[in-house]
Amino acid sequence: MHWSDEIANKLISLHPDKDEFVLAAGTSPSGTVHIGNFRDAVTVYFVAKALRKQGKKAVLLLSWDDYDRFRKVPKNLPQDKIEEYENYIGMPYSAVPDPFGCHASYAEHYEKEYEESLKKIGLNFDIIRYQTKEYMSGRYKDGIITALKKRKEIYDIMQEFKTQEYSAEERENFYPLSIYCDKCGKDTTKITELSEDCNVVGYSCKCGNVSTVNISEQGNCKLPWKVDWPMRWMYEGVDFEPGGKDHASPQGSYQVSRVIAKKIYNIDEPLFQGYEFIGIKGLTGKMSGSSGLNINLEELLKIYPPEIIWWLYAKKTPNEAFDISLGDDVPRIYGEFDRVYENYYNNSENLDEITKSTLDIILDDTPKKVNPPFSILLTLYSISNGKIEMIEEMFTKIGMSFKAEELTERLEKVSYWLQKYAPNMLMKLNTSPDFEYFEALDDEVKGWVKAFCDVIKIKMDSEELTTRLYAIPKKETADVKENKKNQLLFFKTMYRLLIGEDKGPMLSTLILAVGAENILPIVEPLVTGSTNN
Repeated sequence: MHWSDEIANKLISLHPDKDEFVLAAGTSPSGTVHIGNFRDAVTVYFVAKALRKQGKKAVLLLSWDDYDRFRKVPKNLPQDKIEEYENYIGMPYSAVPDPFGCHASYAEHYEKEYEESLKKIGLNFDIIRYQTKEYMSGRYKDGIITALKKRKEIYDIMQEFKTQEYSAEERENFYPLSIYCDKCGKDTTKITELSEDCNVVGYSCKCGNVSTVNISEQGNCKLPWKVDWPMRWMYEGVDFEPGGKDHASPQGSYQVSRVIAKKIYNIDEPLFQGYEFIGIKGLTGKMSGSSGLNINLEELLKIYPPEIIWWLYAKKTPNEAFDISLGDDVPRIYGEFDRVYENYYNNSENLDEITKSTLDIILDDTPKKVNPPFSILLTLYSISNGKIEMIEEMFTKIGMSFKAEELTERLEKVSYWLQKYAPNMLMKLNTSPDFEYFEALDDEVKGWVKAFCDVIKIKMDSEELTTRLYAIPKKETADVKENKKNQLLFFKTMYRLLIGEDKGPMLSTLILAVGAENILPIVEPLVTGSTNN
């Protein structure tokens, strides 16, 4: 059983009479929404699919925390904006101008960027809430007033999760509310008075402004996260919400908020699922939107197609941390996916129950796609300089047939990945024989090169050619270890002579794709005694 089915079953057992479930995901537009944040959306998406399989309705809700304060200037902003944006710290994200000048605000820039990526991968939320609009509309006025009326109870709840000593004075002056100054727009304010009905709040600001907020009529105030979260559960009727492992800790936000939900807002908390962090293989440090250290979904979609991204997330339970590779592991990841994909559509018994249930949830009865092998595309792209007509022809030579339209999607990914992340894997065929390297070889290895020339003159398919190539350095009298050593030396030698590298693509693929007629001029002069002119 897939982990999303387990969560769906829990939800149904908690609410056996319920037909429709609200599944909430949330994120902050503090900067580019990275692929770790995307796990929030992925989790509710898979649980929604699992519920629908059982005949239930699922409403997907995305909440943007764009009324949170702008805490720090991300390092990846344009350099000429860094100093200017220090002046906006303390304002809500929705009030900070877009540093790139293409959207109405800082918040909207990153919101629309992420929403466009969600559309591309096929994740459509039924409801999208922008918290600035919710607060400013007055929708939450009763929830805010309730929190102020029960402010001392909230203080007591929060103290249960803290190690610092209880303070009667602190309790008396505790107000679970931040106010954005109506003059400077920042939250550098202090509450100085509260009306008896908790509707009017007096405050002073560091900018020198002294003013009031009428909660029923004005929206320039916000509850702190651990109160805001349960209030939103109440307004939205949330049944399930995931969150990062920091929220799930014993003193984390969820534990505090679930108590506030019961004692302050008289609701049951939603089912919660914590999830581990996701990293990028080779990237040091935790990803963060506000630090600028991140990779977003848009970037991931330039390297992997949607089904592989879904697979990477779906095959790990939320409690498992994992890294996504953008480096040399990319061809291996494509290869692994293609193997299970083919087995799945061929109804193979080789798939274990977990793998099958994972593919069930991500593929969802979609028709089978034609997937040209990434590793072979990589080779052919390099040899052909990315010319699709040549690549199509080369595939035919190696016994595989793909139409141009079947090659396009993965070719785009190969091209982008090679240029940005793996230029070291771009290869070119040598243009002339390497006499200097050949002359330094011992006689036995030179004999292997001659045998190579003889073998590739014979027309054969990829499988037979591979067998014949491996047989060239093999000795009947040698043990397995020695033969393996000789084979490694043979292939290294041929790669050096053909592409000037110690490693390369599958040699039989290279030969069939390029054609023996183009390989022989590079190596045959070495063994026929021709001189280097």
